[in-house]
Amino acid sequence: MADAIGGGGRRRRLRVFFLPFFAKGHLIPMTDLACRMAAARPEEMDATMVVTPGNAALIATAVTRAAARGHPVGVLCYPFPDVGMERGVECLGVAAAHDAWRVYRAVDLSQPIHEALLLEHRPDAIVADVPFWWATDIAAELGVPRLTFSPVGVFPQLAMNNLVTVRAEIIRAGDATPPVPKIIQVWSVKFQLANQ
Repeated sequence: MADAIGGGGRRRRLRVFFLPFFAKGHLIPMTDLACRMAAARPEEMDATMVVTPGNAALIATAVTRAAARGHPVGVLCYPFPDVGMERGVECLGVAAAHDAWRVYRAVDLSQPIHEALLLEHRPDAIVADVPFWWATDIAAELGVPRLTFSPVGVFPQLAMNNLVTVRAEIIRAGDATPPVPKIIQVWSVKFQLANQ
């Protein structure tokens, strides 16, 4: 990981901002990634989680634990967009099932908030969750890399992609059950590390 060059040619810490989706299944793994990155290069990088206050509470334990180990992860809070839910309900798992669409609506409404924060703080890299598609444009405007974060595993992603690909065939055939291989094998592979 390269250091960013600050004014006067001196090295400064690389600042990476993490923008997780409003769901525990996204918040927790992305926070874990931020904590691991901070631990890997503590003297070279600053990791910052960009979250709403309600979601900051969900990641507080992990962030506190990382700080206690000497690998602090910053938390930058912004207000959860008003989408007509009770105050403090800012996460898909906390919202009532009939309000789930409102959480997704909050993604769209958070675009100008995220844009203002990112332009103000000017991080060196952005790790944004899949639903924040517009983070790519903001990163391009800042001239920094944007990495896409997805907590979905490779196998389910492949299965979903294949279902989309064969959807027309399934509909034409009138089949209620999509084609799935009858035998799915999982192989265990062990690698020998070079230094062992």
